[in-house]
Amino acid sequence: RYNERDDSGHFSNILDANVTINCNDTNERISQDTVRAKLTEWRKKYPLFGTSQALGLLTCQSWQDVRHQIPRVQAVGAAPILVVGTVNDPATPYRSAQALARELSSGTLLTWDGQGHTAYPKTRCVTSTVDAYLIKLTVPTDGRTCPAR
Repeated sequence: RYNERDDSGHFSNILDANVTINCNDTNERISQDTVRAKLTEWRKKYPLFGTSQALGLLTCQSWQDVRHQIPRVQAVGAAPILVVGTVNDPATPYRSAQALARELSSGTLLTWDGQGHTAYPKTRCVTSTVDAYLIKLTVPTDGRTCPAR
């Protein structure tokens, strides 16, 4: 299911998209010497997954070095734009949600003080705030924080 295989045996591009996003989000390239050292260390320390995890460090090795500067996002003249950030999101850093809300001329940040990737619709606070914004066009107070539960 994670690889999104359909009934006819075809897969979505979720894994390709994940590699593309992850490799474009960093300029870090881990040397082959470091990978070799981790491979030896992790094989012993983590016999079940150590090898594959160490080899995974090579994923972005051959990724293009040319980067395109991401344009500054401002949305001048736009209606209030709700940005939802999760404090403990393992995939999308909270600081990025904060930065986006600041960059947008009309950005409003809603914070979920929870864990996991994405916040909606995990709690009543987040769900009701986002629903009110999308359905009734009610903009929450900038900086509102919803508790984890």
